[in-house]
Amino acid sequence: MRRLAIALALLAALCSAAPAAGTGGVRWRPYADALKEAGRAKKLVMVVLHAKWCAPCRVMARTTWVDPAVVALANRAVVPVEFDLDADAEPIRCGPETLPPSACASLYWRTPGLPAFVLVDHEGEFVHQEMGLFGPELMKSFLEEVEKETPEILRELRAWKDSVARASK
Repeated sequence: MRRLAIALALLAALCSAAPAAGTGGVRWRPYADALKEAGRAKKLVMVVLHAKWCAPCRVMARTTWVDPAVVALANRAVVPVEFDLDADAEPIRCGPETLPPSACASLYWRTPGLPAFVLVDHEGEFVHQEMGLFGPELMKSFLEEVEKETPEILRELRAWKDSVARASK
């Protein structure tokens, strides 16, 4: 009986120490803060779009977003933000517009489904998107590529924005 009590106590301790599904150690930021941080750190913002009814989103919450390698890369390579498209309604900046996240997803980012991962610059300008169930290995590869390519992407975006500004003068 004593062994059973010890085993149950250990199990309870392990369960309480485990990260909650959906958080997994990724430091999700508020969107406005993420844009500012991305500008200072010269990173892209990765907007993760999900919903409670989305089965692949729930799988990712239990597997991908708690994987230690993914957590480390997400916290290092990008500035991560997450939106539940059914619950989060406060307007955000997406390109030239200020819209609720669900409207940004459909009208501006044109995400075809969930889960979706949208990369934006520090001004909220669309850069790239991916969609689908990304297991830990695929998300790790994606984040490694984003980390590697971010300096060049930001240089190209700056050059494009500068050329648009010059042309409009």
